[in-house]
Amino acid sequence: MSDRDKQNKHTRESNISSSMHARVNVGRDLNSNTDNSGLFGHFDVGSMNNKDEKGSSSGSTSFLHTVLFYVIGIGLSIAFMFIGLWIFNDYFNSTESNEFWPSAASIIVPLILGFISSKLILNLIDKYL
Repeated sequence: MSDRDKQNKHTRESNISSSMHARVNVGRDLNSNTDNSGLFGHFDVGSMNNKDEKGSSSGSTSFLHTVLFYVIGIGLSIAFMFIGLWIFNDYFNSTESNEFWPSAASIIVPLILGFISSKLILNLIDKYL
């Protein structure tokens, strides 16, 4: 590669138009206020086709994955609630069961455990399939 080609390549890679600032501010016209929203114009962003800006594809989930997450989470939460009621049966048959915090904990803790378990189960399924 000649010196001229190297210089052109370096100029393309380090040019201010390829910087993040230029890509974010492309299309911004600070002198117009056309949408009356208090912002200056309509803000468009540049291309996000650069390798260093691409996110992982693991963030997007399918509809089936979302439905399975909620179905498994609710099912496990109900199962954990019944297990908790079975274990603490004597407590909930006493007068102390009318207090707020133990009753709230008997609902909130199984919900948290159920949805965490659902996420772990779906992660294992995604890992092995």
